[in-house]
Amino acid sequence: MPTRREQFHNIARKSVPEGEPTHLTSAWQHLVGHEYGAEEFAKAYLDFVARWDWDWVKINPRAVYYAEAWGSRVRPQ
Repeated sequence: MPTRREQFHNIARKSVPEGEPTHLTSAWQHLVGHEYGAEEFAKAYLDFVARWDWDWVKINPRAVYYAEAWGSRVRPQ
């Protein structure tokens, strides 16, 4: 069985061997309560991936990134 990385490349190249998956599964989510420190954010994302066994993950900027860029102040609770 190829690794997920190999599966990704096979799918992208449209050269999937017989019997192998023809798609990968992923999702994204803002982990709002964990966005205030790099270590906590990384751990939360790793837990998210492990819990749902995603094939790949899109890492997002903070949920309030654009609001903060325009001057909003957000205080974690």
